[in-house]
Amino acid sequence: LPPQGTPLAYTVVRAENDFGVIIDGEGVRAPIVIRGDDTNGGSTGTSASHDYIEIRGVIAKNSDSNNIAVAYVNHVKLINVMSVDAGNGNTMGVLVTRSSFVLVEGAASFGNGRYQFASYLSNNVIFRNSVSRNDRMNGDSTGAADGSASTQPMGGFIAYASYNVEFQN
Repeated sequence: LPPQGTPLAYTVVRAENDFGVIIDGEGVRAPIVIRGDDTNGGSTGTSASHDYIEIRGVIAKNSDSNNIAVAYVNHVKLINVMSVDAGNGNTMGVLVTRSSFVLVEGAASFGNGRYQFASYLSNNVIFRNSVSRNDRMNGDSTGAADGSASTQPMGGFIAYASYNVEFQN
């Protein structure tokens, strides 16, 4: 992971041209995971934290789980990112979990996955000018990967047990 930034200077990881970099999980790993240490709140700024980070212009595809996951962090921006074919089962194209002050803007997510954009146990999250398309969800919600279509609910954008979440166009 990149080093954390500061409120006045985010650490930026970006493609030279938007959507010019593809990170392929090859079905065995998650392409982009930003995971901090803020498991109990209040640890923003510690040495293991990954706050104040911006990812821009990257395509993440073919995960064994979630394509882009942001967990236990604060102040993260995902700008002009794309998710293609998350893993089988209960997976997401873009997942924001247990985090706060996250902006997802100009993003696209499509292909396999239960939810394309999800906020779970997070607060102060904005999904802006983003588009989703659920093509399929292979396997069941326990992650079975037998190739069968799931009977579980699917969605493009969800906020589950989160507050101050906005979906803007």
